[in-house]
Parts: sequence; C-alpha cells; structure tokens
Amino acid sequence: MTTLPAKLARNAAGDPGRIALVDGERRVSYGGLWDAACRFAAALAARGIGAGDRVAVLLPNSFE
Repeated sequence: MTTLPAKLARNAAGDPGRIALVDGERRVSYGGLWDAACRFAAALAARGIGAGDRVAVLLPNSFE
C-alpha cells in the first residue's frame, strides 16, 4: 500500500507543475504542495514532533 506522502512525492517529482488542488481562484501545483508539506513537517520537527507522534490540527477548509 502506497502512503499519501509517497504518492505526493512521486507526483511532485514526475510532474511538479501539474495542478494538485484548486482553492477558489488559487491553483496549487504538486511541486508547490510538496514544498508546503515539507515546510510544515520541518516546522513540526523544529518543535520536537517526530515520526509516530500525533498532532491535531483545526483549520478551515482551504489550502492554508
């Protein structure tokens, strides 16, 4: 079974300019989504959160 991060990494590497999601007028490519996911992961790691830790996130339904 392929994980979501693995699928995202594969799509970002294979066709980084392809649109991954649409949020109103905003379009986000697979490359941009991968970059945002990596920045978020780095921010969590900087706060001591690692693999296997659970994190709850409450956000509105948007890219951010």
